[in-house]
Amino acid sequence: MRLLAHRVRNVLVGVLCAALAACATTGVRTSTASSTGSLLQIRAAATSAYLRGDAATARLLYKALSERAPDDVQVWRRLGNLYVLSGKNARALNAYAHAIKFGGADAQVWYNVGVIRVRQAERALIHAQQSAPPDSALHKSLAAATQRLHAIFPGDTASTKAITAGSNNRSSSNHTDHGE
Repeated sequence: MRLLAHRVRNVLVGVLCAALAACATTGVRTSTASSTGSLLQIRAAATSAYLRGDAATARLLYKALSERAPDDVQVWRRLGNLYVLSGKNARALNAYAHAIKFGGADAQVWYNVGVIRVRQAERALIHAQQSAPPDSALHKSLAAATQRLHAIFPGDTASTKAITAGSNNRSSSNHTDHGE
């Protein structure tokens, strides 16, 4: 864990140093250009971390991007995917809602939202079944409903892979890609 924290800190320090160096060498007249340059550097670092599977670093960098470029659909999609991988479904749903809000309401985003909602429904039915009297009709009905939902996505691994499927095949420069 310390190694990961150290690596994340080094990446962030490197990106920030590069951004500050750009500002210092170009002066005030190019503050917009340097800001754009630092955004591009953060995006490149985030994309690199995402594609190589470094979820913790990618999540930190995409979170920073979401604050600096709040209308970027790809940032929100990837942030949603990263939250799913870390089990933070409420945050994932929030990120996907932002993607939808800014024009990323494609089939993959809606699918990802659906997977999360099905998982939530399955957990709710399991809790309801555990609360129902074991010999009751309600208990049997809840058991059947839980089995039907479980059949849709048999395991968390399968649905998590489905959510992030294809993300490694996307171009990092294409900000309107639809599979993330």
